[in-house]
Amino acid sequence: MIAAGLGAAVSEPVTVKVASDGSRVELLAASPEADPRLLVRPVDGPPLLGRVESRPDRLVFRPALPFLPGRRYLAEWREGSSGLRQAEFRWDSPKRRPPQVELRPQGSLPANALKLYLHFSAPMEQGVFLDRLRLLDAAGHEITGPFRETELWSPDGKRLTLWFHPGRQKTGVNLNLDEGPVLPEGQTGTLVVSGHWRDTAGAALGHDVRLKWEVISADHSPPAMERWTILPPPAGSSEALSVRFDEPLDPAMLESALTVVREGTA
Repeated sequence: MIAAGLGAAVSEPVTVKVASDGSRVELLAASPEADPRLLVRPVDGPPLLGRVESRPDRLVFRPALPFLPGRRYLAEWREGSSGLRQAEFRWDSPKRRPPQVELRPQGSLPANALKLYLHFSAPMEQGVFLDRLRLLDAAGHEITGPFRETELWSPDGKRLTLWFHPGRQKTGVNLNLDEGPVLPEGQTGTLVVSGHWRDTAGAALGHDVRLKWEVISADHSPPAMERWTILPPPAGSSEALSVRFDEPLDPAMLESALTVVREGTA
């Protein structure tokens, strides 16, 4: 990256190619003497974070987040005796279906629940979750500081684990005694997901999504495996093995904690 204020720019033709998904821009007329440092910024904004690649016939810039559709950008770089070069461009994304989001588990959560999950249909923009989420109580008032500032995504970037503030949720600690749980039993919780949240290809949800659940009594009892029911499929069939639990369990943990073993092979 280079800083702004590089001096007067020369005006020479340059071919600019923006990837169809907005993930990079290529300056095809850059000479082999081009300075590998490059600044790319919105015409009316600060420089973008990203990675620069210098090739014999071009400079390539890969922004940390995809370019925004319809926005004008300016690339600046130095090229041998020609001095400062500039190229203006914009990216118009193809029409894409906006990402979708759903809450898991659905329906209800114990008053002492420590976490819940947001499942998206596409990998999402990261590092912004506290700005993209609001938790409302039954009266529609926003709850202050309900989540830990820990952002935990699945490897594919589609599942976000939201941790409630443990000081509010765990019994016997000061915040829980003074303020009670994030949502008391009997209330309805509403999580508002901002429509401005984008996936990594630049498509936004488009509208605020409101996800609701009922707050039921606190659950302090561990799962009782002796009350689980295993329903094996008929011999020779392709039907699935079914397991019925004695209570709702953490869906994400089950994926890694529960293994089916057949004749010693998982």
